[in-house]
Amino acid sequence: MTIVESEMRKERLLYILKNSLTWSSSIINSFDDASLNHIYQLLLDQQKLYKVKLSENSVFSLRLTLPSKLAKEHGVTYGDRFNIKFNVDKKEVYLDFVHNGKCKIDKNRLIVMPYSLVERNVLKRNDDTLLYYKDGRITIKSFSFMQ
Repeated sequence: MTIVESEMRKERLLYILKNSLTWSSSIINSFDDASLNHIYQLLLDQQKLYKVKLSENSVFSLRLTLPSKLAKEHGVTYGDRFNIKFNVDKKEVYLDFVHNGKCKIDKNRLIVMPYSLVERNVLKRNDDTLLYYKDGRITIKSFSFMQ
């Protein structure tokens, strides 16, 4: 592919993503090509994508609030239990909902995660994250690693 063809393809991809998502143009423009293709593939698979703010709860934990639409669609409520898994190479965190999980959903759909995810360079603290539900698990990926 020539440089012109690849630029036209990227502009077309950016146009599709801007019309499909309610995120700001500056966020979408900041993603690298691999991340844009990954997001586009998720949209083709009809996954609902959410932008969620990850914040520090204290020196020892991170927190994020699960979007209410996702919680209603998949029946995630207060007290549901899950296990946290992560992939260092892909820089993704997975929340697997199981009956006897080690962590649970707090009030107001709050998820508290260990700060070691930042120390292992899987998530960035106080960052926007991509969140989606696929195959019975929630996947979380920091925007900083997608740029």
